[in-house]
Amino acid sequence: MTHPASLRRRLLPLALLFLALPTHAHAHTTMPGAGEFVNGALHPVSVPAHVLILLGLGIALGQRNPFQPGRTLAVFAPFAAIALALTTRITFAVPQPALVGIALCAGGAAAAGRQLPFIAWAILVAAAAAAIGLDSGVENGSGAVVFRTLLGTLASLVIVFFTTAFYTSLAIEQKKKWLDIGLRVAGSWIVAISLLMLAFALRK
Repeated sequence: MTHPASLRRRLLPLALLFLALPTHAHAHTTMPGAGEFVNGALHPVSVPAHVLILLGLGIALGQRNPFQPGRTLAVFAPFAAIALALTTRITFAVPQPALVGIALCAGGAAAAGRQLPFIAWAILVAAAAAAIGLDSGVENGSGAVVFRTLLGTLASLVIVFFTTAFYTSLAIEQKKKWLDIGLRVAGSWIVAISLLMLAFALRK
C-alpha cells in the first residue's frame, strides 16, 4: 500500500510545476506549424487554472457511483460550446480568482470523495464549462480560423475531462483502499494549489 505521505512527496513536483507556469492566458498561444484545431486543443492544457478544473471535475465524476457520464456530458458540452461561441461576439476576461475558485470547488469535491446531489454537481459543472469557455476566446483570425480553433478547444475540454473521469472510475472499480486514498490526495493537492494561486491572484 502506498502511504499518503509518499503520495504527497510524489505530487510535490507537480505543484511546483503549476506554480512556475503563468497563471492566466488572455488568448490562445500558437504552436508554429500546428493547425488551428491543434492549437485550439492545446489551449486548455496550457492554462494551469483550466487544468486544475478539468482534473478536479474528472476525478469527482469518476468517483460517482454508478459511473454515468452521460448526464454530466449533457451539461458540460453545451455550456462549454455556448461560452466558446459567445467569445466570437463579446470580449470577456474571466477574473482569475473566479477560475481558481471553481478549481478549488472541483478539487474539494474530489478530495471529499463523496457524491454531491446532482443539482449541485450540475451547477458546478455548468459554471466550470462556462468559465473555461469564456476564458478561451481567440483574439483575431478569419471566421473559419476561429471556428476550427474553438472546435479544437471544445474537443480538448471534453476529452481531458472525461478521460480523467473514465480512468478514475476504473481505479474506483478495483475497490482498493490505496487507490481511493490516492485519488483523494490528488484532490487535496488540487485544493492546495488552488489556494496558493488564489492568494497570488488576490495580491495583484
